[in-house]
Amino acid sequence: MSECSFSSSDNSATDPDSEGDDPSCGGFSDNEYALYSRQSLQELIPGLLEFSYLKFRIATASARYVVPPKDRLPPRKRVKTVKLRPPSRCFEDINESDAQLVVVSRVDGYFHLACPLYVSRPEKYQSCLKEHDFQCIEEIIDHLGQNHAEPPYCPTCWQTFDTAKDRDNHVRSMTCKRCTEVSMDGINEFNIMKIKKRDKLYLNEQRRWLRIWTTIFPNAKPHRSPYLKYGVERTVCMARDYWASRGMGWVAEYLEDKGFLDSRQLTGERVLSVLWRLILPHLLQSVYVDHGLDEKGTPRNQSDAT
Repeated sequence: MSECSFSSSDNSATDPDSEGDDPSCGGFSDNEYALYSRQSLQELIPGLLEFSYLKFRIATASARYVVPPKDRLPPRKRVKTVKLRPPSRCFEDINESDAQLVVVSRVDGYFHLACPLYVSRPEKYQSCLKEHDFQCIEEIIDHLGQNHAEPPYCPTCWQTFDTAKDRDNHVRSMTCKRCTEVSMDGINEFNIMKIKKRDKLYLNEQRRWLRIWTTIFPNAKPHRSPYLKYGVERTVCMARDYWASRGMGWVAEYLEDKGFLDSRQLTGERVLSVLWRLILPHLLQSVYVDHGLDEKGTPRNQSDAT
């Protein structure tokens, strides 16, 4: 299987056929990998991608995303269904000049949260956008601890280790020599604990995110928003949402149009699930291309010139 440069979310688009088994470039069972390896299935990918991306662009042409309400609760697991439409939400905006006039606005989704390190340096932390999805503060905190924590290191020689136990054994051996201090990439253990301790559930989402930001970057200017609201960032989040709720339906529609659902070769939910999981990374890559960006988020005219 070829390596994917884009990954589907680790906590967004829940696989309709498995509880808690998130889609990704890999992670297939033996039977699913056997399905994927079949040439007949691989040959479907380019056409299915083109079909799905067109469906996505049409579906989101007039989609309206807004900042989540301040009192929203952490999202539950998404409902598993093949043809679930992303729920449009309606908010009532009262016109102060006329108390009896109520304007109902359709909302198709909420902006997703951003990783604070991605916000600080998007070019360095592109994987936070491409491979992860955050819809509550708890997911942000878990992500920071799992993906941005400093590696265990020796404070004398600055050698890094895979585990704290290996580091501790090294320090106790007292065999290393003092070296020049090295800047470690990541959040130190003290600040990871501080982030968890400072988080208060009674605060709204934006204030909780801001506390995380100020813990990691105490001297930096507070960022204007914790949400991915513009450009490729917004479109990537929309692609995740719409693929989670409509993707299986689009896959089934494409196979039916091509006459594959009646074929003995391609039948059953497992085939749909494999294709569904496989297409999302390519769909996200198409989003980047559509925005004129390469895999690193750099404008293509700049990356071609270097």
